[in-house]
Amino acid sequence: MDVITACSDAFRVSADLGGEIIFPQDKPPHTGVRDMTRVVGKECMVLGWVDMPFAEACSICGVTGFMLMLYDEPELAHKLLGFLTDIVIDFAVAQMEAGAPMIGAGDAAVSLISL
Repeated sequence: MDVITACSDAFRVSADLGGEIIFPQDKPPHTGVRDMTRVVGKECMVLGWVDMPFAEACSICGVTGFMLMLYDEPELAHKLLGFLTDIVIDFAVAQMEAGAPMIGAGDAAVSLISL
């Protein structure tokens, strides 16, 4: 195995910001980057993960809600993206400090807008 990844939960940041998250009884257990690095870090790379600000905004507001905010309240949308950018950067740095030598990033929701 070349790498294991900490990409498991797209709603980590929104939960930390107070969003209600429902955990099914059959939810699989998870572990943190520090534990992953301690256990396998010498044998394979641990890839950290962050969802980018646009994806996080869609998690917090709902995709439709954030798309409407972009149109109806663009200044508020930009403030939210700026706020989330700082959180995403801090989260990526924390994973690097925990031993992840590489951070993956995803933002599939941003593909829903056009230039």
